[in-house]
Amino acid sequence: MTAFLEWNMGILTVLAEHRTAILDWFFAAFTWLGSEYVVIVTVCLLFLCIDKRLGYRMAFVFFLSSALVQGLKVLCRIDRPWVLAERDYPQYKDRYSPLELLGSKSGATGYSFPSGHTQSSLALYGTLALQSKKIWVKAGLFLVAFLVAFSRLYLGVHTPFDVVVSLFITGGVLLLVESLFGRLYDNPKADCYVAGLVFLLSLAALILGWLLFAKGIAEKKDAADCVKMAACGVGFAIGYVVERRYIRFDPKVGTVGEKVLRLLCGVGGVFALKEGLKALGKLVFLPDSMGMMAVDVLRYMLMLLFALCVVPALTVKIQRSKKTEKKSTGCEEQ
Repeated sequence: MTAFLEWNMGILTVLAEHRTAILDWFFAAFTWLGSEYVVIVTVCLLFLCIDKRLGYRMAFVFFLSSALVQGLKVLCRIDRPWVLAERDYPQYKDRYSPLELLGSKSGATGYSFPSGHTQSSLALYGTLALQSKKIWVKAGLFLVAFLVAFSRLYLGVHTPFDVVVSLFITGGVLLLVESLFGRLYDNPKADCYVAGLVFLLSLAALILGWLLFAKGIAEKKDAADCVKMAACGVGFAIGYVVERRYIRFDPKVGTVGEKVLRLLCGVGGVFALKEGLKALGKLVFLPDSMGMMAVDVLRYMLMLLFALCVVPALTVKIQRSKKTEKKSTGCEEQ
């Protein structure tokens, strides 16, 4: 394994020696396309305004692959390349360094293997690519996912091993969901089973990350990503069943203005919960405490429940109120 990791470090060194200012900005911009901010906005846009079915398909790919990738991160606990260079491979220390541009290094939190950005980008753009009927659109979307993955190497925040394994895991989940989603989604009786799979995998990753932190095996900064993403998966699984069984929201209903307002409320509410609860938590708990980890679990679960249940439920209620008003107005005119 040592020789294999050294080979990986050699590749990062070659890439670092061939950086240019233009490519630096190019790949820093592409790596942002795999960030959690893009994930949140994209899923909210699809689910709340365009195509709920596609939004759910993308979410299943994302949360299933995320549970596997994040679980592997805390199980394997392989450090970031710059930590490896400093500690284990001093021959690369002066020739390689991660690039800090648009938060590329500071945003590379947690353990290195496998790559989370690679997983999220293939889950998003791969899902969109498989749903497109145009070859050039498919190729373009897969190219975006590939460039996000390669950007992690160019910026020096992941090794080729991290990226390739993440591509295989997410690609496998993508193909699995693609082959089964249609039949399962159209069968209401299967809701609890498919949601249960996401719930159990996410819960397992959450418990694993939590226990490793509680026992002092992993620091909070290294276990936090696993716990947060797993909490999102748990929230998604619960929200999926609630929305499908009791809310039955239709994103295609409403004017363009109403859809824009719906999106702003959804995204705004999600980010308000994300940052607001974090700020409140810091007033009560120390940053690296178990209490703050519990706040992370709560806020990421609530983010998903807000987007999947609260906004759709309010939308359905408003739509029903409008129909009632129209009926009463029609009766009065008669």
